[in-house]
Amino acid sequence: MSRFNNPFERGTTRSATDRPHLLGQRCYFDNVVANTGNGPTKVTDGREVEAIVVKNDSGGTLAAKKAVTWKAGYTGTRVGGVTSGASQRVAGIVDPFLTSTVADGEQFLLIVKGPTTVLANDGSITAGTGLVSQAAGRAGGYAANGDSDDALSYFGTADAASSAQDDDVAATIDCRY
Repeated sequence: MSRFNNPFERGTTRSATDRPHLLGQRCYFDNVVANTGNGPTKVTDGREVEAIVVKNDSGGTLAAKKAVTWKAGYTGTRVGGVTSGASQRVAGIVDPFLTSTVADGEQFLLIVKGPTTVLANDGSITAGTGLVSQAAGRAGGYAANGDSDDALSYFGTADAASSAQDDDVAATIDCRY
């Protein structure tokens, strides 16, 4: 059960004009398997997922599971687009429960802490590896080589491995801003 009365459920979006005062509100959810309509929602473990209500201000659409950055001047309320490579601070992950894209101007839940699903940049992610931003909103494995660019874009740990580009990778994230 959520610890707050959340403004909307995971996997949904709202129009830009529908309750704009909610932008920046933190929401908390149990870690569950997405309900596909064939039964009750299944709680997977005792971990909690933290999300923020944000607005897509990228000028385009955003897809589920993509890593995004904050819109300049709007940290905590608007995202400006997907990560375009290494050394970008990740604001969070677009709600992986979404079944369609987030249109420009729509509000959605940005996952900022806890268990979630990210898209792999390639097959080099192993379970337990740190995650860093990569091109097209994907995640890559952290190369512990002292590269400060990777250190700046570090945002979580892979809970599973990837074998190819755009694989779903279970992860635990903690995006600070």
